[in-house]
Amino acid sequence: PVASKDAVLLWLREYTRRLLDGVYGVGPIVPFMLHESKGISLFPLKGPERTHAVTRSVRIASSSIYMPEHVQGWTYSIRMRLLRPDEDGYMTPEERGFRRCQLTTRHWVIEKDGGGDPQHVRGRGVIGIFPILTEGGWVLNNLSDPHRQYGYIAEEKELKGEFIYQSCTGRFPQGKEGSFRGDMNFVPNVEVAPKGNEFQVEVKAFPLRIPKYLY
Repeated sequence: PVASKDAVLLWLREYTRRLLDGVYGVGPIVPFMLHESKGISLFPLKGPERTHAVTRSVRIASSSIYMPEHVQGWTYSIRMRLLRPDEDGYMTPEERGFRRCQLTTRHWVIEKDGGGDPQHVRGRGVIGIFPILTEGGWVLNNLSDPHRQYGYIAEEKELKGEFIYQSCTGRFPQGKEGSFRGDMNFVPNVEVAPKGNEFQVEVKAFPLRIPKYLY
């Protein structure tokens, strides 16, 4: 199709609106690089393309970006943290049964529109990392990052803010859309020294849609 004469103006106007409305925000472009790769992230922070769920005070937020140039179709972002005391759904450490918890396994369900069997993906951690969540941040040490993806860790440190990771959805037929959902298992404290039973946290379904505007 032939683009209208004002197509670039409309594209730029929509991009500006998303920035002003807080759909896009400033954050790490490459999560492993933390503050060294800060810029405008195109993963939506709000709106229909972003979803979140809270289970036992663990908040999981998810969103995706369509990549027309890539055979995998979409890249997705998962953000996880413990709720703050001023947020709805907050549970005290005594109520939830732990002061920190560690991710052990995850299960994804990827569905394509039009029916067919969903794709199930199961594995340990996320991209080789096993985040340990605390109120206000997450712990980086040899238990959470056994493969040193964040570099050599001389001593344990707590990083402020949510843990963020990015990956791809897998191959999609050209022009097909769908959805992505799942669940994660956590243990109270850490996996090598649990202080309670493993529990499951919801990853709410988020859409895999081909957008009107590409950025």
